[in-house]
Order: sequence, then C-alpha cells, then structure tokens
Amino acid sequence: WAYYLKKQPPVYESSCRIRFRNLASGAEYIIDDSRIIELTSRSFAERVVAQLGLTLQIEEDEYVTRQRFFEEFTTTITPVKGDYVFKWDRDGTYKIYRIIESERELVDEGQLIDAISSLHETANGFSFKLSSEITSMPKEIFFRINKLRNTVKSFQSNINVRRTGGGGILLLSMTDANPVLVAQKINRLAEIFVNESKLLKRNSIENYKRTVKEQLQFSEKELEITDQRLKDFKSRHKVSLGAETQEVVSDLDQVEEGLERYIKDKSDLAELLKQVSGQTAEESGELKYVYQQITELQTFQFNPKMGILQKQLKDLESNYNSVVSNFSETHADATQLEEQIKNVQNSIRIEARNHLDDLTAKIAEMKTEKSTLEYKLGRLPEEQYQLTELERELDAKEKIHRELLAKSQLAQLTEAVETEYVDILDPAIVPDEPMSRDKKKKALMGVFFAFFLGVGLAFTLEFLDKAIKSVEDIKRYLKLQVLGTIPNIDFNEVSDYQDSEKIKQIDQQLVTYDYSPTPIGEAYRSLRTNLVYSKTTGRMQSFVVTSAAPGDGKSFTSANIAISMAQHKSNTLIIDADLRRGVLHNTFGVPKEPGLTNYLTGMVSFQHLVNDTLIPNLSMVSCGSLLPNPSELLGSHQMQRFLDEAKRKFDIIIFDSPPLNAATDAVVIGTQVDALVLVVRSGVTDRDVAKHKLELFKNVPVRILGAVLNGTNSEFGHDGYSYYHY
Repeated sequence: WAYYLKKQPPVYESSCRIRFRNLASGAEYIIDDSRIIELTSRSFAERVVAQLGLTLQIEEDEYVTRQRFFEEFTTTITPVKGDYVFKWDRDGTYKIYRIIESERELVDEGQLIDAISSLHETANGFSFKLSSEITSMPKEIFFRINKLRNTVKSFQSNINVRRTGGGGILLLSMTDANPVLVAQKINRLAEIFVNESKLLKRNSIENYKRTVKEQLQFSEKELEITDQRLKDFKSRHKVSLGAETQEVVSDLDQVEEGLERYIKDKSDLAELLKQVSGQTAEESGELKYVYQQITELQTFQFNPKMGILQKQLKDLESNYNSVVSNFSETHADATQLEEQIKNVQNSIRIEARNHLDDLTAKIAEMKTEKSTLEYKLGRLPEEQYQLTELERELDAKEKIHRELLAKSQLAQLTEAVETEYVDILDPAIVPDEPMSRDKKKKALMGVFFAFFLGVGLAFTLEFLDKAIKSVEDIKRYLKLQVLGTIPNIDFNEVSDYQDSEKIKQIDQQLVTYDYSPTPIGEAYRSLRTNLVYSKTTGRMQSFVVTSAAPGDGKSFTSANIAISMAQHKSNTLIIDADLRRGVLHNTFGVPKEPGLTNYLTGMVSFQHLVNDTLIPNLSMVSCGSLLPNPSELLGSHQMQRFLDEAKRKFDIIIFDSPPLNAATDAVVIGTQVDALVLVVRSGVTDRDVAKHKLELFKNVPVRILGAVLNGTNSEFGHDGYSYYHY
C-alpha cells in the first residue's frame, strides 16, 4: 500500500473565494442553495470543461507540456473524440490529423504564425492557439480528445463548494495533477460563475418586471369591473350601510388580514424548526444559517427576547470565526465559543417553539372571531349584505393593485440601481507543493484498515477453526484429563526411505535404547509413568489406544508406549487390533500372519501367535489375515480366552485399535480391558468430531483413562504419517 501511494502522481489543490454583497445595505448575505446547485450542476460543468478544453489529453514529458504546446485550447460541448497528431514543418506550416485505426484523416492545416497569433477553430469541435515555443518542440505531437461526459464527471468529482464567512462567501476548491492547470480551472470556473450570476440577475429582474406588469394589467381590469358592479348596484338599489355595519365590515377586514399574516408566520417558522430538528441541515454544516433565518423572521420583530438572542448569536459567531481564522477549530477558545453558540441556539429553538404555540392559539382565536363577524353580516337584509360583499371585494382588489404597483416601481428601481454585487474576492494561485497530507491520510487509513482487517480475519479464523490445540482445549471441550503431551517430529530426514523402513527409522528417533534425554523420549517416559501410576485406575494391566480420526498418531503412540513399558522391565505385549489396515508388523519387523484374526478364527494357538521383537521384554501380535466381520470376532468368547491367556503371561497388554470414526472396534475392546486412552493431534483433531465420538462410550462399561496430546511442539514441522491412511 505504501509503495502504491508512493508511485501515485502528486495531487495539487487550489481554491478561490467568491463574494456576494447586498449594495442596498452594504452587508454580506446568506447565499441560498440554488447558487451551490448551479455551481455543481452538470450543464454548468459542461460549459467550464468546454471553455477550458479539459477534454484534451497529452502525454507530457520534459519536452512536451500542455502550456508549451497550446497557449489556449477550447472545445464545443460536442467535440469529436479520438486520437490526433499535430505535425509542423520548417516551412512554417502545420497539419492536424485524426488517427482512425492505421489511417490518418486530415482535420486542419494552416500557417504556424496564424495559429500562434490568434485562436483557430477546427471542424472537429475544438479551437486552439499555439504557444510561441511550438518550434522548439518535436515535429509530431500526439494528443487525444476524450469523451466530454467522462471529463465532466471527473471535473465534478474534483470540485468542492461550501459557504464561509458568515454565509456570504463561496469557497471553491479543486484538485488536479497539474498545478498550473488546477489554478486556471478554478479561476475560470469562478469567472464564468460571476458573469453568469450577473446575467442571471438581470434576466431575473426582467422576468420579474414582465410578470408584475402582467399582474398589474390584470388587476386594473378586475378593479374596473368590480368598481362598475358596485356603481350599478347602488344605482339600482337605494340602500346604504349604517355606521354599525361599516364597523363590522372594517373589523372583519382586519381579522382576515391578521389571520392571513399569522398563518404565513406559522408556516415559515414551522418549516425552519423542521430543518433544525432534522439531521439534513446538521450534517451539511448549514445549521447556523437556519438559526439566523429564524431570528430574522418578521414575526419576531417585536419580540425583545428573540432580539437579544439574535445579537448574542451574531457576536459569538463573529468571535468564533476570528479565533478559527487566527488559530484552529480545535483551539480551547474555539471549543468554548462553540459550546456557547450551541446554548444560544438551544434557547432560540425553545423560544421559537413557544412562539409557534402562541401563533397556533392566536390563529384559533381569530378564526372564532371571524366566524362571529361573518354571522353578524349574514343576518343583514339581502340588499345590504350584497352591498357589503361588493365593497369588501373592491377594497381587497384595491389593496392588491396598490401592492402590485409598489412591486412594479421597486422592480424598475432595482433595474436602474444595482442591488447585488458578485466578485472574486481571492483568485486562485498556482500551488507550490502537492497535497502531501492526502497521501498521509490515505496511508494512515490503509494502516488502520489493514489492522482491523487482520484482527477481524484472526477472530474469524479462530472462530471457524475447531481444531484442538492445547491441554486446556481437551479439558474444556472433551472433559478428559491429559496423560501426556508428545512433541511434533520432523520426518524430513527419513523421506527417502520406503514406508516400512521409514517407520523403523521414526520409531528409533522417538525412544532411544540408551535412555538418551531427548525431548521425545522424555515425553513418552512421562506418559508411561502417568499410565502405570494412575490414581484413578490403580494397577492397570491392559488398555486400548484409539483416536477420533485417522492421522492423529494413535499407532505411532501405541508402539512407543509399548517400547517405554518394555524398557521399564515390564513384560509387554502390543497387539495390532486394527484388523482392517494394521501396520505395526512393519514397525517391529514381524510377519503379518499368523495374527490376531487367525487366533480368533481358531486357526492357530496362542504360542504360535506371539512374535518377539528386537526390543527386550516386548512381544507383538500382528493383525493377521483380513476378514469381513472383525467387530464380531473382537466381541467373541475366543477374544476373552485370548485376553486371559495374555494376562497370565504378560505384565502389560496394549491394543492398537482403529480410529473411532472408522469403526467401533475400540468400544468393543474397551469393554474387555482395564482402560482406554484417546490420542488427540494438536491442530488437527476436530473438537466437535472428538466430542461426538466420545458419546459412543456413554452407555457402555468403558473406563476412559484420559487423552494424549500429540504434535504439540511447533519447532518440528510434520505433515503427517504417510504410512497410515483411512
């Protein structure tokens, strides 16, 4: 990741500020969201990309750069994309070709002096002005015009627009690999925006004037019609309104006007409070502007408490901006001021909600009053009631006409006098250094991501790995005592032997004849001591060794327990009771037949069955011929006679049985001997499988002495016993 970041090209950032001022008051004002939306819109980005010619792509090197090639380059919003080559000659001419597969299509040609002195337009949708350094560059320069849509998307992704300075200044920033180009981009973006803002303002005033003029014309017609209707009514009906009726009409007009104002105030306040309560404004950092708008609502014009809060908020925000400008947002004073601003904002929110409740109560009260006054008018004689309605209608339309007339005069004044001024406060400059913090941030994020990924992966693997690895795992999951731990063995030195010879070499490494103090030999001698002097079983003469699955090393362990017992001057007999795939006859170099199956079927006597080994005090009985029903033979009376005979002649009798997930032979033998020993291989034996297989002994009289943890030392790499497979 660090190498990748190091290889990334440097990224430069440049920024500029656009200022909006209200010339009528001389103060900055809050920029609405429409301006930001316009700046980040696709259509606006298309115009900027076209004017800056950002679809141009040149493979720059020390000789060829965009600035040395083109002094100016622009496109339309529909340039012809593709690969191009610019070719110039010593005679002062140039040609531009578009490369289509292997062919070259002439796009433009002319004199270098003309293309250097003025902007030259081509038929393929791009215009250019050559740099005066063109004659010092290669005679052929390849460039590409990219697809406009893709360039616009990239341009938009690199723009950042936000309010600052109390909301009256827009901060525009952009990143690019070219420091000169990024400054040009952001300045051109600002220039286009300022020019279009002025044009938009003028168009907005014209549209507003046109709309007001049309409304005013319509209002005048409506006013004339209503006035004429009133005159006609008075000429036909000789009626007039009494003082009391006129007073009711006046009161009703005032109530309706007040009710309309209160409803609007409530709607405006409720909308702003909704923004304060929602998360959208807070997440975009615009919350303070909403609070400013709340305090400036017309409904709080005569609210002294809100006036005080408005002044406090402005002072605190001014102090906060000053501290942040001089120091940073994390400065102690800034933190304290930020907390004070939050407290004032909370007070504004509480006061605004109380005022909203007051408005609701006033609206309900005025609706009741309106109903009462309308009821009074409804009781008037028909002619008087009609006269009342006509006069009220005329008053309402006169009021509308006066308001429209005032708007028309204001629009004309606005057109004559500029009320809004937009300019570039701080133009962008070419950055001196790349954004090194960007790489540091990415590198730090990569480190954190790698760390959490590693931790998560470790926890996942640990959760999914159900292999038994330690003595504690055996005690926790299998609920067995541990009789001994056997280190792992490196078999690499005996890899060139055949299987039968390999087994002999391995066993010679485990338990030496001269009691050499090797870790392996000492481990088996310790295991022998635990077996002989076990407190739970007392004197033990016979036991069976098994495992949960193949590959755990139970035959390996059986053979070397037998060797250890024999070296302890005990007359030991080891029996290969794996009647399906016995291998111990290879370990001790004795014939496979006759063996245990031959005795159990009555083919040989006990004396012809037992084979002497090269190890003193150790005899062996091989597995014998393969039979289809070994489990039945192991539970027969002949098996019991075999055990009785063996107990009379030997001190220790060890059975090596098949794994539990291969056959139930170990269970059958376990009911006839003194104990059972389970061999578990560290990092291999699945605890769930072993636990499940131990369930076989719940309902049978088998005494499980404990477990032997095999392969515990990671110093000795070991891939398994290649001679034993199930």
